[in-house]
Amino acid sequence: MLAQKDHIIENAGDQVAGDKYIVEKINDGYAAIGRGARLIVKNAISYAEEKQELKQLEQAQLARSVAKLAQSLEGQAKPFAVRERNPYKNIDYYDISDAGRFYGRQEIRDQLLANLICSNSRCWLVVLHGEVGFGKTSLLRAGVMPLLVANGHLPLFVRVTTSSLTKSIMKSLFPEITETTDLKNASLQSFLRQVATILGPEKGIFILLDQFEHFFDASEEQRSEFLKELDDCLNDPTTGTS
Repeated sequence: MLAQKDHIIENAGDQVAGDKYIVEKINDGYAAIGRGARLIVKNAISYAEEKQELKQLEQAQLARSVAKLAQSLEGQAKPFAVRERNPYKNIDYYDISDAGRFYGRQEIRDQLLANLICSNSRCWLVVLHGEVGFGKTSLLRAGVMPLLVANGHLPLFVRVTTSSLTKSIMKSLFPEITETTDLKNASLQSFLRQVATILGPEKGIFILLDQFEHFFDASEEQRSEFLKELDDCLNDPTTGTS
C-alpha cells in the first residue's frame, strides 16, 4: 500500500445524492496532497538555486519546471464544498480535483498502486486494460495521482497521440524543452535521470500513458524508437521510473 492511513482520501458520512462523505477526511486527503506537492517544490527549488549558482542554467530551468508542475497539481486539488456540488459527472472523467468524490474504486485503486510500488522488476511496467467507458482515465487522475503526489512522487500524465511519445513525456513536464540547447537532444533516460535527482532519494517518477492504443497508429520507426528508450529507462534504477 503506497499511502499512510491519514493520506487516504476516504468517502463516507454526509449524504450527497445517496452516497456518503466525511468532509473532514476528504479535506485531510487534500492536505496530504498539498504536503507532498510542497515537498517536491522545496526539493526542486533548492536544486534550481544550486544549479543557478553553478551556471548550469538548463538544469536550473528543468528543476523550476518540476516545481511548477507540483504547484499546479496542488492547485488542482483544492477541496470542494460537498453540499454544493453533485458528485456525479456522467460521461466526463474525474480529475485530481475530484479525488474527494471519486467513490467506490478504492479496492482497484489500491491493487493498481500495489502493482506500481514494489521492490521487484514486475513494477517496472503496469498495463491497465479495460473497455471504453470503464473509467481508466478517472482511476488514474482521481485515484492514483493524488496518492502519488501525497507521498512526494511525481506523476506525469501523458495523452498518447501519433506524435513522438518521448517528446510528449518530456514536454508534459518541461513545455519549453524545445527552446533549450542540450536538453532538447537528451535521451528519455538522461532526462528522467536528471528529474529523479531533483526529486531526491526514494521518490519516483510515474509516467501514466492514457489512450495508449494510439501508439499503434504511429509509424513503425517511432514505435521501435520509443520501446528502445522505454527499455533503457526501466532497466536503469537511477531514473526512478515506473
